[in-house]
Amino acid sequence: MTRWLALATLFTVACHRPIGTVEHEPLRADPARLLLRAYVGHELRDTVSVFNPDRARVDATATVSGPFEVAPLELSLDSAESVALEVRFAPAGVGTFTGELVLTDSLGGVTRVALEGAALAVPACAASGVCRQAQFDTVGEACVESNRPDDTSCAPELSCYASASCQGGVCRGVLSAACDDGDACTVDGCGVEGCLHVPRECPVSDPCLVATCDPVSGCGTSPVTDGTSCGPSRCEDAYICLGGRCALTPRPNAQTDCRYTDVAPARSGGCGLTVGGDVKCWGVMQGPRLLPALHGILPGSLDAEAFACGLRAGGTVSCVLFNGLPRALPPDPVPFTRPALDVQTSDDRVCARLDDESLECWQAGSDAGAVRLFDAGSVRAWSVAGPCVVLPDGGAPCRSTPQVFPPQLAMTTVAMTLGGPVGLTTGGAVWCGTSLCGPDAGATMLGGTHDQVCWVVDAGSVGCTRVQGNNPLMGETLPGPISLLSRTTQGQLCALVNGEPWCAGANPFSALGEYSVTPLEVSTLPMGARALDVPDFGVTVIVVDGGLRRLGSGAHFVSLPAGVEPVQLSHVDGSLQGEWSFVTRDGGVWLGAGGQLRHPVALPGPASRVSGVRAMAAGHAWELTTGDDLGPALSISRRLVLRPDGGGIDVPVALTQISDQSRHDHGCGLTPAGGAVCWNRPGDGGVELNPIVGLRPGATLITSDHGYGGVGCVLIPPSGVQCWGAPGESLPAGARAPPTRYTAVDVVVGEPIVSLSTTYRHSCAVTRSGALACWGDNTGAPFGFEPLMYSPRFVRVPW
Repeated sequence: MTRWLALATLFTVACHRPIGTVEHEPLRADPARLLLRAYVGHELRDTVSVFNPDRARVDATATVSGPFEVAPLELSLDSAESVALEVRFAPAGVGTFTGELVLTDSLGGVTRVALEGAALAVPACAASGVCRQAQFDTVGEACVESNRPDDTSCAPELSCYASASCQGGVCRGVLSAACDDGDACTVDGCGVEGCLHVPRECPVSDPCLVATCDPVSGCGTSPVTDGTSCGPSRCEDAYICLGGRCALTPRPNAQTDCRYTDVAPARSGGCGLTVGGDVKCWGVMQGPRLLPALHGILPGSLDAEAFACGLRAGGTVSCVLFNGLPRALPPDPVPFTRPALDVQTSDDRVCARLDDESLECWQAGSDAGAVRLFDAGSVRAWSVAGPCVVLPDGGAPCRSTPQVFPPQLAMTTVAMTLGGPVGLTTGGAVWCGTSLCGPDAGATMLGGTHDQVCWVVDAGSVGCTRVQGNNPLMGETLPGPISLLSRTTQGQLCALVNGEPWCAGANPFSALGEYSVTPLEVSTLPMGARALDVPDFGVTVIVVDGGLRRLGSGAHFVSLPAGVEPVQLSHVDGSLQGEWSFVTRDGGVWLGAGGQLRHPVALPGPASRVSGVRAMAAGHAWELTTGDDLGPALSISRRLVLRPDGGGIDVPVALTQISDQSRHDHGCGLTPAGGAVCWNRPGDGGVELNPIVGLRPGATLITSDHGYGGVGCVLIPPSGVQCWGAPGESLPAGARAPPTRYTAVDVVVGEPIVSLSTTYRHSCAVTRSGALACWGDNTGAPFGFEPLMYSPRFVRVPW
């Protein structure tokens, strides 16, 4: 029995304390070296984590040397348990101090932590004024100013006051008589250097008056020069100053300079022929712009696309380069073989119906001269697109599609759209190929944009139907009889109404209206909306109802697993349609495709941002693939290598952040100095850097579109936003156009922003209150703000 008791005792001891070759693992401390930095007279506290790796429970005692204190002094840790020790450093004088924290456990283990303390003198702070006081904040490590108590005397510091006291941080009182200079045009004051005499600012609110000041009588006003602009102006009249008053004044020659006999829209603007014979163009040329080379062309002969062309007396055709792109300009006159009856232009050619009812075209870049496409006597009406013609018997063949309309129809007008030929019959019916697509009678004119056909009925009423595309025009009644409806073009549809041009359709250069810098709140989101992504069409917002919700075009919802909390989202080829990814609050990254969530991605550290199918983590960007194989793709501070094959682009500036849609050949980023830069890779393989001009300091987030590196926005907390780009490329330009596309423009959102995203079409922000604010182009998404990159309604062109 005694033998069994002895064995049991030995077994019990072995379970609590290792025997033989088994060694006890001492406590582990993290960090092993602790540096504390404090100001004299103040204390700093930090912690050391202590972990018990042994399989047995351990008691320990903590001791400390030097000017340090530690608590608690007695520890008791179960196996795999950790506790935090608080180390306190409160220096009494300036200097550098060392010490040691020693942990001695009950099993004989000793753990040491080196302690170092830096004691700093509290800096002196200078106040900005005699009624201000400054004190150094040891927590924020900066001087903090406050007002001296009201009614504190400040006359001793400012001797030019007879008596003075602090009021709201400013010294106010009665000036001494010596400070009055007797000049009514100065404001007398007192400063640390003595009496001050600041020039008086005389207020004036009337734009036709200028402020004046007399040393005896003081402020007054006088009229500005007659003719100075004082309000909005149009071609016909303008608000100008006359005798110090603002008056709406008719312009001389308005009836000849501001009324038109012809209008010719183009893809990126348009031109008009005035009653006086001038050709004015707008849009891509940032108009209005006169084209003097076409002065005096015949009414009803103007056409414009790549070239603006018209007929002169005798049937010769003259052309001027319209859209600004370098291309071969036709000779003047264009070398047609006979006098022309009418003329039309396209991207690269000029065609004319000649007086023998043949059709000839001059092709840019060709040395063959004009080429005859339809023989004499065969062309009654025609369209350069196709080209399509109306034959003497009413048939309407096109070169690309010889027979489209039913053979029994007799056409008077024919045109070509992206959806195919359209035509107007002798009875006023509108046909799109083999189908009736408009009224069956009563239409008098036919025109349209590249993806739809429009017609005129009842003199001033316009109707439209969509042939192809996403930008339907609105049928409406214009304010007067229509004398002309433009032919089918690539961009706008224009009508002449009482001699005034009215246009609808493409508006990329603000020809039909300016872009607004004030976003419109288009919807209210649930409180706590986390992140935002703006693809070309629609908006995707991460909300608190457990998923990704897409607004606008193709609205739908993707559920997320419980506990997954996204904070930033990025897309490729349309969010929630192509590939997409997001970062969670803890730095995790998830991938998805279409409307389906794929899986989380393993990265070597928390991610700070995603950029399409790349994530920024551990100082590099990592390709996100559908598998688990990930490799370093770029160094965020120096080198951008964004393709799996190792290709990429060197950006020769340091970057602290790159935009969410930066790619291997373009992108934008924030610099350590607080600026922003965008880059592109030209065809020669080099790098073109474009610093953003006019950027305010404090930007914390940069975002740019996925298609062009020169369009983007920055977030300047709490509610500031600045954007850059060209009008029509997400930029809400307050002026007609900024000095350059890389000049930052302020956008007024009005409340703190939690997320920001941009594409070349538009930008959006989610505010703290859950409002969604957007600006830019409204094509294809129900935002509702105007004016737009595409106008569905007719707008009077003011030139």
